[in-house]
Amino acid sequence: MIFRSNGLEYWYGKSRGDIDVDAIWNDIETHTDFLQSDHIHFPLSDIEKRKFLPMSCCTHGHSHDHTDLPAHNACLDCTCGCDTSECSNDFISERLSPIFIVHDEGSDEEYNEITHKRKYQVPYWDLASILSIDVDNIRNTNKEVDLRKPLQERSAADLLTVDKIAAGVVS
Repeated sequence: MIFRSNGLEYWYGKSRGDIDVDAIWNDIETHTDFLQSDHIHFPLSDIEKRKFLPMSCCTHGHSHDHTDLPAHNACLDCTCGCDTSECSNDFISERLSPIFIVHDEGSDEEYNEITHKRKYQVPYWDLASILSIDVDNIRNTNKEVDLRKPLQERSAADLLTVDKIAAGVVS
């Protein structure tokens, strides 16, 4: 089993909705030295922490308008008081999708040419102060960086990610 947020665990073999994960962790913590708090995140290697930017985010149930800058920033540094939940698979799939050009559309020889690996980006350099991150540390491949947080402290994913086409980064 891979532990995630309660109710979103992944069980090898099949999904099991009738399991009390809190009771399982209580038993594990009672009879072993393992703690649930040490097993919330996927264990990344030192190399992964130097080459990538591990950062957790979530979906915020917004009760305010994000065109208002203080409300926007409150959801980025998670001081907004919104209800939070894990990002849906559809949301994640959309953020991982590439940008492509369709060639010979409608013909038997139609094909897609990928022009950019991802349609969305996380402009961490613009968000450094609000997220309390050091851009120099992130860009230094000799330093390990891990910005993952518990669910209730995560930034709003829709505010962290920017559509490159809509933002004019690519055309």
